[in-house]
Amino acid sequence: MVDANGNCCGSAAVVTDISSEKATAEALQRALEQERELGQLKSRFVSMASHEFRTPLAAIAAKAETLLYYRDRLSDDKREDRLRGILEQVDRMREIMEDVLQLARIQAGRVEFRPESGDFDKFCREIINEFSAQPEYEERLALNFENSPLPYSFDRRLMRHVVSNLISNALKYSASDTPVLVTLRADEGAITLMVEDQGDWHSGC
Repeated sequence: MVDANGNCCGSAAVVTDISSEKATAEALQRALEQERELGQLKSRFVSMASHEFRTPLAAIAAKAETLLYYRDRLSDDKREDRLRGILEQVDRMREIMEDVLQLARIQAGRVEFRPESGDFDKFCREIINEFSAQPEYEERLALNFENSPLPYSFDRRLMRHVVSNLISNALKYSASDTPVLVTLRADEGAITLMVEDQGDWHSGC
């Protein structure tokens, strides 16, 4: 402020509380980030579901076709074996659905770890057989398993994701006329699973 002579004699200030506006802006930003994460989560879900369901569906189709076209040539034991195989794959699809329901928990880093005792050699062979049942992968998988049985404690669901992804990637990213070698061995209390293809890289765990 100035007086009649034009000299400064004081000042005035206006203070506005913007804390509520700031809080609103922060809330909006968080909502946008959550919406973006949700979109990414949906994309990952579609990708994962299409990938995970393909293997059991292919195994079910192969066994069902065998029963449909060759049931008269199969013995009772072989028919029962294929029917049991179909039921096992249906159970596998149920497990996948349960995994999908827990996807948000996985993304949040709260994965439940549930180890149980089992034969890891048999477990890996079952997964390999599922891939081999698919016509495009028939006779492409070679095994080098040094220990059988192989008792170990592991989480079947989490380990199925690991083993299936390793094998799937090796088959997918190498030429269709080249083999994929799966090696499993136990050494000094540790288990090594290695998947080797003829591409530019190999993977193991």
